[in-house]
Amino acid sequence: MKLIETLEKNNKDFSDAWKIYEEAFPADERRRLGDLIKLFGNKSHNFYSAYDKDSLIGILETWNFGSFALIEHVAIKKELRNQGRGTRLLKKFIRENKKFIIAEAERPETKIAERRIDFWRRVNFKINKYNYVQPTYSKDKNPVPMFLVSYPKLINKSEYPKIVDEIYKKVYGYCLK
Repeated sequence: MKLIETLEKNNKDFSDAWKIYEEAFPADERRRLGDLIKLFGNKSHNFYSAYDKDSLIGILETWNFGSFALIEHVAIKKELRNQGRGTRLLKKFIRENKKFIIAEAERPETKIAERRIDFWRRVNFKINKYNYVQPTYSKDKNPVPMFLVSYPKLINKSEYPKIVDEIYKKVYGYCLK
């Protein structure tokens, strides 16, 4: 499995990667295409296309912060799910990152959200039960109650507000104060 960073919308597989992204996440949990493209020049942001044997199988969107990495989105093509590819993709990211990793996960209030939480548990992420709401990506979208999941350990209660503040500022352009 290999990850290739998308640095421009004219990348040969970007339109297929965008379809995976759009199909995998509800509208309130994703950016608009133009907003994602604006991030391609941001040194802290990465949008990867994931390949297995030269075939596009999924996407991984991450942020690199000084003390941790944030997985904002991870998705596998619908027809390739439940075959271990998402697990392999995350394990590759973990091996190559060597730092504290955080991701946003829907609260398990629906069957699909339960399956997503189970996925994070299977790859040894810890569920942080602190109150967390994903801010809106734009004025036409809604905030989403979530949990932050983390690897390899839970987020310490004292560091939690600092982590949330950093995510809100850098990922969403939102200030808590």
